[in-house]
Amino acid sequence: MERTLQNIIHSAIQEASKYQDKVSSLVINNKQECFVTFLVRNSGIVSGTEVIKEVYRQINPSITVEILKEEGFYINKGDAIASAKGKMIDVLKGSNVVIGYLQHLSSVTSAADKYLQELVNMDCELVIDNQYTPCYQSLEENALLNIGCVLRVNDDNTFIINENHLLINGSIRETVEMVRKKHNDAIIELEVKTKDEYMEALDTSVNKITLLNMKDEEVKDLVNEYHENIKIGVSNTYAVGKIRSIAKMGVDYIIINNLMSNTKGLDVYLKVYKRSVKNK
Repeated sequence: MERTLQNIIHSAIQEASKYQDKVSSLVINNKQECFVTFLVRNSGIVSGTEVIKEVYRQINPSITVEILKEEGFYINKGDAIASAKGKMIDVLKGSNVVIGYLQHLSSVTSAADKYLQELVNMDCELVIDNQYTPCYQSLEENALLNIGCVLRVNDDNTFIINENHLLINGSIRETVEMVRKKHNDAIIELEVKTKDEYMEALDTSVNKITLLNMKDEEVKDLVNEYHENIKIGVSNTYAVGKIRSIAKMGVDYIIINNLMSNTKGLDVYLKVYKRSVKNK
């Protein structure tokens, strides 16, 4: 994660330099220092604080950064996330990069937290599907894990069988057996769209069955046809207010697959305090 973070931020700084404020370099004394704070105009869950120190480390290691709100903490309108102190031209150079990361990552965690709050005291997991922003995946994953989300992944020991795989092979049982034969201890998740597919899946060695885009009545009906060794979940574009009622149906997990495209930004802004520096 550390090396990935360094590389991502290096690219971001290089990209931001193309749009740098040219006036600042003309009007700011090269010796001038400043103290800045990063504040918010609305409430949410803080994320991306690890980025701040790395941005300024790469721009100018002498800049000191203080994190005022830790990762995963709730923040209110008017609160400060962090502060930075040092050479003004360099502090301002990194500010847009910092704000961009804070706004995006805090928006992701704030959106996810609204879903998590609906599942408090419920025996049901919130799972975030892997529709991540290109080049931001490791940062977004880390942000979501920090607030207790479960990520839906296709790792070395997890295999997700979807309708395309079934179309290619033509049989749920045969497709599952092909995966199980080569990966005996793997976790196999199967997506189904109909009752017939679900009933067939119950008679296989899958570990999870995900009911895909099904109506509430169908979900209630199928969850009753339960197998004790198989976890049953649902995947749909659920609104926040719908989550708790779905969990009450008895599903083990709810997959949210539209989180990244429906995030409302956390409004982060910069406040600058000029510091006088004696000429040497």
